[in-house]
Amino acid sequence: MDVAARALGDVNRPVASECAFPRVYAPLLEVWRSAADLREARLRECAASWKKKISPIYWSNSLKGAEGAYFG
Repeated sequence: MDVAARALGDVNRPVASECAFPRVYAPLLEVWRSAADLREARLRECAASWKKKISPIYWSNSLKGAEGAYFG
């Protein structure tokens, strides 16, 4: 996520011409490319969409913070 790294201060980092994994990261890339005042709302939308997409995965409920929720 070169765009994110640059936005966070890594000004010397080159930015790739395209997203290497657009199916996964394109929505998040759009968040970073948004105007600063729109980023929070778009990030929330992106996170909600991501959470729905991972719901079939058996470890997705570990995001709810239950005891022993660490998965890694």
